[in-house]
Amino acid sequence: MPLLRHVNLSSLLNLMPDTPPDSTPDEFLSNVVSYLQHLAQKDGALHPENPDEEFIDILCELGKLTLNHTDTPLLLKRGKEFLAMPPTLQQLSLFQSYWDLLDWNYLFEEDNPQVTHLQDNRLNVLVLLYELQGAIETSEFCTFLGQKLGFDNPVTSHRIIIDTCLDPMVLFGIAEYVDDPTNPLEKRIGLTEMGRQSTQLICQQSGVSLE
Repeated sequence: MPLLRHVNLSSLLNLMPDTPPDSTPDEFLSNVVSYLQHLAQKDGALHPENPDEEFIDILCELGKLTLNHTDTPLLLKRGKEFLAMPPTLQQLSLFQSYWDLLDWNYLFEEDNPQVTHLQDNRLNVLVLLYELQGAIETSEFCTFLGQKLGFDNPVTSHRIIIDTCLDPMVLFGIAEYVDDPTNPLEKRIGLTEMGRQSTQLICQQSGVSLE
């Protein structure tokens, strides 16, 4: 079920967004903007050593910011509009491309039915985090969500939930990891203010009520 495709992102203009795996939301967004600016200047794409380049390239094409029909992607009109957006809307636009348009099996070497099932029920992730009213231990959240979705292998399901949902949500500024004062080996996960406001809008337009 599409969650963001029909959402008017401009209605979130006044939202103020508040340790993902490889880069912070600001760093990742800066890489995306740099990538598109290079294309606008016809200087080519990011330097190949950038670890985010392939992921950025896919997200931009899915979001119709670029067109990859030659060796060098072309910046489309929507890509130019993206560069003029406030950072908050840029993050939400990228989140939309990931959350709604990308097949999450792309992150794995082969298709996994659990990944497909999780993506089909991805609204549960936002709703559960929203209704917690705060941060929860990541492992506890993964266990609860895995049980809700009928996953029978906690180790595998935890990895899938973190890789496909939680880490990307942090990368796009929708959620954040915080230290757990009671367990230095554990991180807590919770929605940012932007994530909470986005969840309200998504649920409203999806006909889902929040407690």
